[in-house]
Amino acid sequence: MSVAAVLTGVPTGLAGWKVLQGKSPGDFKAFSKDPALQKDLAYLRDKLPTKLTSKSLLDDRRLQEMVLRAYGLDAQIGFNGLMRKVLDSDPADSTSAAGRMTDSRFRQLTADLNYGGKSVAAVPAVLSKSTLQVDWAAGGAGFSGFSGSFATVQVKEVPLDGADTRQKLAEKLQAAFRKADGGRADISVTAFGLQLVFSDAKGRGASSFKFTPIAGSAATVTAGASTTQPVSQAMVLNKLSSSQNLDSFTGTFGTVTVSGVSLKGLGTAAEVAAALQATFRKADGDRADISVKADGQTLTFTDARNRSNAQFNFAGQATAKLLTNTNGTAGTAATGGPKVASSAMVDAIVQKYTQARFEESLGETSETLRRAVYAKRTLPQTTSWYSVIADRNLAEVVQTVLGLPSSFGSLDVDQQKAALSKRMDIADFKDSAKLSKLLERYVAQTSISEAKALASSNGVVSLVQPVSWGSDSFSGASSAALFAILAAR
Repeated sequence: MSVAAVLTGVPTGLAGWKVLQGKSPGDFKAFSKDPALQKDLAYLRDKLPTKLTSKSLLDDRRLQEMVLRAYGLDAQIGFNGLMRKVLDSDPADSTSAAGRMTDSRFRQLTADLNYGGKSVAAVPAVLSKSTLQVDWAAGGAGFSGFSGSFATVQVKEVPLDGADTRQKLAEKLQAAFRKADGGRADISVTAFGLQLVFSDAKGRGASSFKFTPIAGSAATVTAGASTTQPVSQAMVLNKLSSSQNLDSFTGTFGTVTVSGVSLKGLGTAAEVAAALQATFRKADGDRADISVKADGQTLTFTDARNRSNAQFNFAGQATAKLLTNTNGTAGTAATGGPKVASSAMVDAIVQKYTQARFEESLGETSETLRRAVYAKRTLPQTTSWYSVIADRNLAEVVQTVLGLPSSFGSLDVDQQKAALSKRMDIADFKDSAKLSKLLERYVAQTSISEAKALASSNGVVSLVQPVSWGSDSFSGASSAALFAILAAR
């Protein structure tokens, strides 16, 4: 892929080097806004996330060129067999194809894309669930408020006014929990018959429920008098259940009044009828004129003596009883595998590619500045002399500063390593002050030869063709040959 470089306007030599200090490609507007560059970046962002295998990446020649250029591996463009073997290897395994490469750029590319890295599939969450049975008080009264926690989310003093059905109650509680959970929809509260079911899609456990009941009272009923048949009055206990939500009874029937009759523990209409009949008869001098009978959920009060006036007041509270509670498990995201779908990784490669193109643009007027900028960002991460030797551009900078002849690169790599190790400590590259002095010296020395070349061309830039950017130092040998040498070690 041939791309026309955009001139940055940076002068050559030490003057240009000083201009570049503290600058990024974005500081050069003509470069950063170049339409060709922006078109490339858009293509990279659009296509890279879809390449879930190394083969699909390498088969897209345009994308392959951009990615390899981003890592300074231009010389490997087209070597699909080698690159696929490297990309599909485990970056964490020192014996893998990537692990055996001397040039750290191969290992970095393999680790970033992670086509061959170990992967663990995602594990879905198991729902957390709590089930409550909810019963209203005898008079239809429910709850005034709620405080509690579910799925590690806590709510306090939630008003429940107007929630006179289980469905409305579920809706109010679900809204409160979801709001407290940051507006997410993981927590659900659903009404099923007499029950409320709380569930959490994230599998968070732990629950605690506290409802504040409203004291309930049945409607007061007054029966009329009759002289031809016994007075009777029917009372339908349509809210009665086994949840023992009747607390007490106070009332009058057949002119007989009873008060504070305990109904706790009575879960059926028949049991309530028996208790009330016994109480009224005792209060009526142990006579049997008053009868209380149950027919389903209906109580019928009858007075054989035809006495009028009746009123009934049942008191009770709504109840909510926890029936089941199941703690779920949180899901885990997939780990490992290709990282090309990661927006952060795509952004990082976009940045690398932009930087590579910027350095290429610098090289249009000064190969010295191009190499110096490249070395400044690359050398601090270099921990092996073999990586310097394998990267022709880093080797050129270091050899120039150390005064080594051009023939030095033809020596055996172990001889080169030994010679470089004697001349300087590779850890010095991590010292910003020492690295700055080294690169300033390189620019000063190399700019002289660049100026002479410029002068000899009568003002036309015709510098000696530089070594292919990203190639190795083995006399122009391909990376296939490099890989073969390393594999044989």
